[in-house]
Amino acid sequence: MLEAVAIVIISLLVVAAIVFAKLCYIDVPQNSVLVIDNNKVVLDGAFVLPNQKKQLIKIAPVQIKTSFLGKDGLYSQDKLLMDVIISYTLCVDQTREAFLSAIDMLGVDFLADANAVSNALTEKLKTAAQQVVQQYDYEVLDKDRGKLRKALIAKLTNHLNGYSSLFINIDKIELMPLQKLAKHDSKLAAIQEEIRFKWEKQQKELLANRLKLVLNQQQQLSLKIEKMIAEYQVIISNKLKFHLNRDFLK
Repeated sequence: MLEAVAIVIISLLVVAAIVFAKLCYIDVPQNSVLVIDNNKVVLDGAFVLPNQKKQLIKIAPVQIKTSFLGKDGLYSQDKLLMDVIISYTLCVDQTREAFLSAIDMLGVDFLADANAVSNALTEKLKTAAQQVVQQYDYEVLDKDRGKLRKALIAKLTNHLNGYSSLFINIDKIELMPLQKLAKHDSKLAAIQEEIRFKWEKQQKELLANRLKLVLNQQQQLSLKIEKMIAEYQVIISNKLKFHLNRDFLK
């Protein structure tokens, strides 16, 4: 009788333990993170005791747009003032270290708050853009935006508190209209007009030099072709003479 009671009690304890374990185990879905007691990050699953604080947070990419317009535009390496708009799609890297860094910056309660992420990272993104853009001439920025995109990615890597760039789009790079600039800052507009005049003159000179180079290359190519044609004509003429002389001798 006592053995039967003991077996029943043990069975009940085992069932209770299994139920307790199931109730305490939290499985973490994809694109989510479990934060325990504000300092432990779990990406797959974990047992959480009832007295522990737990927060299951769904993580989604955050889109941030930075604009540099008018007198607040960005300067190229050749001192030209530009209107620049850059869009970023950011997300926390799927590592515990990245999430801890993001929590340290935002706090657990704001980890999934797009506005909080934007407020925390926008200034860093703007500073990076200013530093990178000024390394290139306007012509490079205008014609090879892929180079600017790669430079921004390299600049931002490991500097966004656990976040990384999923995508960067250069929405706009244009020279600031001088008439529009003059309405807000006539002195700056006058300075830019002088810089732009010199820049346009330099561009015309560069274009003229490129055209000269192309023409010279074409002339050299034409001379080579003429020389080749002349040489082939001589070869063909000699072969004809040879065959004619041979037929004559026969």
